[in-house]
Amino acid sequence: MDGSGEVREFRAAQYVRMSTEHQQYSTDNQADKINEYAEKRGIEIIKTYADDGKSGLSIGGRAALQQLISDVETGAADFNVILVYDVSRWGRFQDADESGVLYVGSQGRGVLEEAQVTTRRYWYRRGRHRIVTLFTYCASQFALYLALSRARDIPADATIFVNTLLPFGAMLWGRRHGRRVVVHVHEVSITPVILRRFLTLCAGRCASQLLYVSSDHRSRLPIDGPPSRIVPNPVSPALAERAENCARRPGSNGVFNVLMLASLRGYKGVEEFMALAESLRSRGDIAFTLVLNAEPKDARAFAARYPEASNVAIHPLTDDPAYFYEHADLVLNLSRVDQWIETFGLTLVEAMTFGIPVIAPPIGGPAEIVTHGREGYCIDSRDGAALRDAVVSLADTPGIYAIMSLAARTRAKDLTFDAYAKSLRAALAGTSESTAP
Repeated sequence: MDGSGEVREFRAAQYVRMSTEHQQYSTDNQADKINEYAEKRGIEIIKTYADDGKSGLSIGGRAALQQLISDVETGAADFNVILVYDVSRWGRFQDADESGVLYVGSQGRGVLEEAQVTTRRYWYRRGRHRIVTLFTYCASQFALYLALSRARDIPADATIFVNTLLPFGAMLWGRRHGRRVVVHVHEVSITPVILRRFLTLCAGRCASQLLYVSSDHRSRLPIDGPPSRIVPNPVSPALAERAENCARRPGSNGVFNVLMLASLRGYKGVEEFMALAESLRSRGDIAFTLVLNAEPKDARAFAARYPEASNVAIHPLTDDPAYFYEHADLVLNLSRVDQWIETFGLTLVEAMTFGIPVIAPPIGGPAEIVTHGREGYCIDSRDGAALRDAVVSLADTPGIYAIMSLAARTRAKDLTFDAYAKSLRAALAGTSESTAP
């Protein structure tokens, strides 16, 4: 009712936005929720404004939002209500004092390049020989130092965020100019040894704070000097959105699907995975999927070594891991603990985001993510009998599976992108360390 006591008709426009092309369900889900809300309140939706694959960090390029604003400002709008799924769909606009400049030396693209800030590239080339690559790497850091020195748009109070130990040119520049330097350590081992000692020395002398992905990571590459904190790697928002809209129905097609994503390196447990599949080949209701971080020809060559593995589907490198999680009932990380110790285990967290129980190594970063018997099991991949028993137990006992599935999804909420952003902001701001999940 309006002020005169008459019933007022609500005619609404809805605004939906998805931030990347990979969020293929995003706008539909937003529209479904908005329509559900409108129907309960007798609101008629007469128009939709949609921005597909657009970042929320700026209004530039978002034609639908610009048109919506224009229609309201010019009086062209024939609606009196605007509905949006949540405030983040309007945008995640940055304050002017939170802007930044990204210096990139790699030849590929990285996640930081999605930060919607000015990006500048400095020279770097990999060579065929290690000595050539080492030389060009050192030259690239000289180029980075010069680029930072010549820049005139870096505020005097700017924090220098160094992603990995490799850009030592930025560390030295930050220390030389009295800037606060935060180094995000990702490496576990660096060769040659002299390079590792040099880089850790630079970080120890130049950094105001160090960030590690896990406590295990910090213990295996300790750097004396600056304080450190744990900032676990996050699950991407696009993948988390796919997970939110994936109903967990183990064995829904009559087959319990066991998934592993790994490289072809022996210490990643691919041989143990194939041995596990062989031990359960008589179980027609249990199937195995192996997604290799390898080119198609290498994946085919690996598959050719196992002509009898009729219960294993082997796939090459994928740019859509969410598809495999959507069809998996159990996810494994079988890294050999006698040859390799994982610092984190992102595939485990991604799987848990989908509510999938996991089997993980009993040491290293994965043991900080997974509690044995809660979100899954922590098992040494060399213990084939224990692996087989765990798979069979989850496949044959729906009650245990349901409890672990719920626990996995709950644990994954500690490792969202929002949690990562909050921890990273605190680190960059220099506030006290929070308890690591």
